[in-house]
Amino acid sequence: MPVTTRAGRVYATGTLAERIAAHIAVQENGCWNWTGCLNSNGYGQIRVSGRSVLAHRASFETAVRKLSRDEQVLHRCDNPLCCNPDHLFTGDPAANSDDKVSKRRQAKGFRLPHTKLTPEQVIEIRESNETQSVIAQRYGIAQSNVSRIRSGLRRTDLDEPEYMREAA
Repeated sequence: MPVTTRAGRVYATGTLAERIAAHIAVQENGCWNWTGCLNSNGYGQIRVSGRSVLAHRASFETAVRKLSRDEQVLHRCDNPLCCNPDHLFTGDPAANSDDKVSKRRQAKGFRLPHTKLTPEQVIEIRESNETQSVIAQRYGIAQSNVSRIRSGLRRTDLDEPEYMREAA
């Protein structure tokens, strides 16, 4: 793979397909794992025309077809590192969200980073005979959240069997 150096940094040159291939490690399951730079979400990224592009998107566009701006590239294999075009398919943001939910990768309940209540506290709220305002003040949450927890509109993650909560 030809390289060029600018400002003390080494850059791979060649076609986009060659640059992608230089950062692929083929796995036994058929995934082409990206070995180059990763973004904060664990997806591969590559520079294309001066912009960072998701590596699996670049791979799909190189091997299959160009995409419109609103199209997203989803993984059949659920491996964010995979760039194998046979493992990729397109969809809009709603399809991407539906895919994530159907594969139980959507964070909810206590897995969300801003969650204030532990599962044990939610159970305490549901079982308590105290007023909603007293409970809300104790846990530093709004009274309306106590109401939603008690009525089953919030924290439905606790309504799933334990084995399903741990697998997600």
